[in-house]
Amino acid sequence: DVPRDGSRSRRRARRRALLGGALFLIAVAALAALAALELRSPRRDVLNARAEVTGVVDNTAGLTSASARADAVAHLDSAHHRLTRAHGALRRSWSLKIVRNVPVVRAYANAVRTLTDNGVAATEVAQKLVVDLDRIARNRPLSGGTVPLDAMGQIAVRFRSSADAIARLDAPPDGLWGQLGRASDEFRRLQAEAPDRLRSGADVLEAGARFLGSGGPRTYFVAGQNNAEMRDQGMVLSYAVLRSSNKGEMSLAKQGRITELSVPSPVDVVIPEGTRAVFSDAPRQLWQNVNITADFSLSGRLMVALYKKATNSGVDGVIALDVPGLAKLLGVLGAVDVPGIREQLTADNARRVLLDELYHGIPAQSADQGARYEKLGDAVTAVVDKMRAGSYDVAAIGVALAEAARGGHFRLFSAHQDEQSVFENRGLSGGPALVAADRTFHVAVQNGTATKLDYFIKPKVEMSVDVDEKGTATVRTNVAVVNGVPADAKPSFQLGPDGAASTRPGQYATRVDLWGPRGSDQPGSVLESGLQLTQQVLQVEAATTENVGFTTVIRNAVRNGELRLRLVPQARAEAMNISVRVVAKGWRIKSSADVNRSWDRTFDLRWRLSR
Repeated sequence: DVPRDGSRSRRRARRRALLGGALFLIAVAALAALAALELRSPRRDVLNARAEVTGVVDNTAGLTSASARADAVAHLDSAHHRLTRAHGALRRSWSLKIVRNVPVVRAYANAVRTLTDNGVAATEVAQKLVVDLDRIARNRPLSGGTVPLDAMGQIAVRFRSSADAIARLDAPPDGLWGQLGRASDEFRRLQAEAPDRLRSGADVLEAGARFLGSGGPRTYFVAGQNNAEMRDQGMVLSYAVLRSSNKGEMSLAKQGRITELSVPSPVDVVIPEGTRAVFSDAPRQLWQNVNITADFSLSGRLMVALYKKATNSGVDGVIALDVPGLAKLLGVLGAVDVPGIREQLTADNARRVLLDELYHGIPAQSADQGARYEKLGDAVTAVVDKMRAGSYDVAAIGVALAEAARGGHFRLFSAHQDEQSVFENRGLSGGPALVAADRTFHVAVQNGTATKLDYFIKPKVEMSVDVDEKGTATVRTNVAVVNGVPADAKPSFQLGPDGAASTRPGQYATRVDLWGPRGSDQPGSVLESGLQLTQQVLQVEAATTENVGFTTVIRNAVRNGELRLRLVPQARAEAMNISVRVVAKGWRIKSSADVNRSWDRTFDLRWRLSR
């Protein structure tokens, strides 16, 4: 009997232990559930703060007025309040304190705390920066055509201090999932990008102050680029000469048609072998071809040399601005009156007026075209005159030009190498190969006729990327050239025919150029502007579409589990549309495989791949 009683006792003890363990687990689970519930409010605050911060950071183009900056500060204040509230809720949570020894809950709560702490610190940096920027812009406007060079220096200092403050923050946490995981990824992206963007802005401001005369008077050739007749950028058809004093005061010395600057023989500028093989030696003598290359540094050297040969006068560099770039400035300055144009020129109508209506009524091969060219120079003169006559937000003008530069609509070249190096490194000059040359693509559809057809030409680019098991990417690029000229169009100066490259109205003879990654296998390519250039020639009749294809093979395209493609746009009046589709055999793609968007700026696309 004794053994039986002992056995019952042991069974009762085990049951009590199991029951106690179960009750303990239930209690822990209940507390964990309560902890999870208490995380819901901080989670909501973090997500809402993320949306507000991202909206401000990714929309710097909106900081073009005092009211817009005040709105940005309000959003940052709201984000700071939400993140501070989330931080306090996490610190006070009794359930989180009790279950802090439960690994999963503890790790998740700690990650959320780190995320809120970083967010609070980052929003404080952003708040101070926007407030300081607004104060400087209010106190030091661009007035009477004089750029406040000291204000540029003050903003540069604020940019650098903000970059340093953000760089010192702890890395955003791993271990979060769902919407909070995506919020953490977004904060990680902003924290990684912000210091470089701010330092880039500081570099440009400091070099820009020197460019505008802080070290002494400067003279610049202003190239008016016409997007109705495309080379790699718009063809240079008008010019102006801009002078800046050592106090930043700007004035126009003269302006005119580019045909006034014709030269009898080539200038002494070395053309790279690949450039000459595709584009001939013409850029050394013909203004119309100086920017047929994708390398604006080469274009700048050519323009400086051509102007010197034509006038026996030197310039310190080149400022290139096309019609979309001009429209960005008009968005800040307001409408201008241009002699010979019936309506005021505005940000909304500049493209239509200057690239289309300007040419209405001019017969084919008309001598009157010269008068129309001069209106482009007149428009530039009107903008400079408007700047000299009023007072404008210097930050707004800076943001407008930065936005124009992102699409290639505003470019700079300095004959002073220290400034030129900054402009190249920060995307204001140079070519597409300056960053990630072995992963970069660039497409240009160039006009091979003496017409203004590009207002009607709407190219579309489709890229199909096949990645094999070895990580080699085969990129098949199709360029569809859509000609929007009506089929029954009548002969005109705008639509042709030009009697040489075209024989019917609206007929578009084009050179379609694809620059592929340096070192890639691309049939028919030569090294040009640091990339592999393949050119194909097309004839596209009015109201039709023609397609041309290219194949590029990139060995070892997948590096450290990542496929990267960098896409640099052509600066057209209306951005091309680009779509990219990735298929990877034997790989899992952890992000969306498809991209479809307006190609209005450089895109650095990345896909995470795993076995």
